[in-house]
Formats: sequence, structure tokens, C-alpha cells
Amino acid sequence: MTETTEPELYLRNPLPVRPIGRTALSPTHLTLGTWGLSEGAYGPRDRTELAARVKEALDLGIRSFDVAPLWGDGVAEEVVGTAIKNIRDEC
Repeated sequence: MTETTEPELYLRNPLPVRPIGRTALSPTHLTLGTWGLSEGAYGPRDRTELAARVKEALDLGIRSFDVAPLWGDGVAEEVVGTAIKNIRDEC
């Protein structure tokens, strides 16, 4: 039996999206919460590794991210921003 990688699985079964009002925004139903990316609760973190986790979520089809400047003094926002900087308009 051949294993299917997650990105291939996403391509066959994309996450559903829902438009927001009359805007062009259509986030996925599943949102990645980023409080765990902050350094406040867990101490110093490897931001490159954290950005890799966000990119992994993107590979799986997630296009909605919950961030707040309160979490770790904006670390979560910086990590997500780094991960999506070249594809921001697709998220």
C-alpha cells in the first residue's frame, strides 16, 4: 500500500471555505490558533521551526490564522507573517 502525503490528500479533499459577507475573503472553516506559537507561556522558541509548522498548515489547506498581539508580545503574528509573506493574498 502506498502512503499518501498530507499535501496530496489536501489536493483531493480541500478544506471548505465560507465567504465573509460581500468581501473577497473566504477563509477555511478550520483555523490555526497561534497562541502556542508565542514565547510568553512556553519560553523562548525557535521561530524557524514555528514558521515551518505554519507552512505545514498551509500545505494541508488551512488559510485562516487566529493571531493576537497580546500573545507573546506579537511573536505569533511575526511567525505567521514570515510564513505567509509570499502568499499573503492567498490566505
